[in-house]
Amino acid sequence: MNYKRENTPYTNMFRDKGRRRQGREGFRMCLGLLLNNPRTHYVICTYGIGDAILACGLVGAYKKAYNIPHVTLVGKERMRYLYEQYSDQYDCLLLKKEDDIVRMTNAFLFDPGSYLFMRWMKRIMPIPIMFYYRNLLLNHIPAINMVNTFKAVIFGLPQNTPLAVAKPRYVPVDEYIEKYKLVRGKAVILSPAARNTPLMPDSFWERLAVKLYKNGYSVIVNHFDYEKDLPHAINLDCDLSIMLALAEYGGHVISLRSGFCDYMSLTHCKLTVIYPEGWDFVHNVSMADWGIRNDIMEVQFSQAESENILEDIMRAHTGDNPRPAAPNTVAAAGAAPDFEKVRVLSDIGRAISGCLGNIKIGAMLRANKATHYLILGNSEERVRLALALAARFKCAHDIAHLTVVVSSRYAALTDEYSSSYDARLEVSGGALRHILNAFRFDYAYFHYYEWERRVTVASAEEFFRIRYLGFEPLVSQKDIFEIALMPVRR
Repeated sequence: MNYKRENTPYTNMFRDKGRRRQGREGFRMCLGLLLNNPRTHYVICTYGIGDAILACGLVGAYKKAYNIPHVTLVGKERMRYLYEQYSDQYDCLLLKKEDDIVRMTNAFLFDPGSYLFMRWMKRIMPIPIMFYYRNLLLNHIPAINMVNTFKAVIFGLPQNTPLAVAKPRYVPVDEYIEKYKLVRGKAVILSPAARNTPLMPDSFWERLAVKLYKNGYSVIVNHFDYEKDLPHAINLDCDLSIMLALAEYGGHVISLRSGFCDYMSLTHCKLTVIYPEGWDFVHNVSMADWGIRNDIMEVQFSQAESENILEDIMRAHTGDNPRPAAPNTVAAAGAAPDFEKVRVLSDIGRAISGCLGNIKIGAMLRANKATHYLILGNSEERVRLALALAARFKCAHDIAHLTVVVSSRYAALTDEYSSSYDARLEVSGGALRHILNAFRFDYAYFHYYEWERRVTVASAEEFFRIRYLGFEPLVSQKDIFEIALMPVRR
């Protein structure tokens, strides 16, 4: 019986022919960019507002750290105003239709050959592709947040790299002020919707709108992706630049956690960010860690405590007492990474080694179709850490037969944990390096075997990135093994 690990949102990616076709179209677009201007380095902003703010805030440091003479930022037409706020961080702005950005994204997500080719070119970089489809496990480590990950995994920057903060240029909004009779400092923007965050009960926003209105505040609702009409509210579905200027003029924003919050944090308004009830990713996206402001109020919704939460928010926005500063939980800065080791991902020699490792793994899979292979690392510490978790790993994933693959150099260590696995496969040190390189340096093979769910590597990408890209001060190797081998909480 062939063993399959639990499905994830990424399990069937390559089986989606439509997205693979888009990936090939996107690859041609990316190749066109490279040929059109052979002297620039492209950074593609592929996702939403929050990702774009982090990308724009770090691209200048990235350019300096890697001595890149010219950087072109590629982004969506509808977010032009946001990119222009950071015009001092890059050299050129290239705007594309959203469908074209999706196609270029799929060139990296759904066409591994294209992805690998363009990574070797070292001239085109998607934001935040690597983060989303390989490093989702990092989201479950409390010590690591979204800012840490952008710095380390995407840009290869040390944790003490500051995030550049834009000084907004506000567009005129006199037309809105006159039409809705807005008073400076007495207007509140509510933003109840988000694309990637679970929604909260409409009744909460209705009660909040009524309370604000009775206290003499104009209530503006960001109607983008939100269809319900709140009582006494002004519904606006307008450009982000308008919302930014209205937030500065009105002085108050209360929003469900989304990229909209990140954008509004550039203003001087009082900002309250609300997280859904039971949401596990608060530690990962908390704005206290962004370093933009330290006076943002962040609360997690609870239906049982909804009335108290309403009162706290009302006091923060309508009371005379200033709100307390949010605790600054930015992790301690780690040592600067060795950038030469980061560049090893483009080492063609190691990629060839990965191809040899792929051949070895294929032979293993064909030799025994009823076992799951756990590839152990190339150091005593990593071998012991993996073996200590092997029994739990086997039980947690309901694996009927587990074979550990170990270098002959460390084979004797496995005897101490013989009850944790069913079979042992000894390979030479050179063969193990080829196998690990199939995961480290050949993304196509890496994802293929991850999706096949019959091979798990207990030493490769996680440790390569953590040790050399600045995560090591934040989390131990033992913690990473625990996260990598145990089922992810959903």
